[in-house]
Amino acid sequence: MRLRSIIGGAGERHGTAAQARPDNGAGVPNEEHSEFALSVRNLSTVFEDGKRTVHAVRDVSFDMRPTERLGVVGESGSGKSALALSILGLIEPPGRVVGGEIHLGGRDISKLSDRAL
Repeated sequence: MRLRSIIGGAGERHGTAAQARPDNGAGVPNEEHSEFALSVRNLSTVFEDGKRTVHAVRDVSFDMRPTERLGVVGESGSGKSALALSILGLIEPPGRVVGGEIHLGGRDISKLSDRAL
């Protein structure tokens, strides 16, 4: 079993990141992502209260093959939970995903409706 980690804190992002690849459309399997169980591209999430914007997740990208595990570590408040909730589509207001793609089994799930997801 391979284990990789993204280590960060206070707005930092480290780890293995691949170049963004074109999307074939919402929910359509993409051959370029099909070798990965999960492929995240340029994911960004913010929390806004009307007066200020907090960038909880900034431009995070990674790929995971079916046999890989990924550890995300960082200081309290560095965005670990926001990253996981963003991938799962569970960010609640005042948070929102403002960019990026999430491919699950080659299918872009980031553009699917709640019902389709």
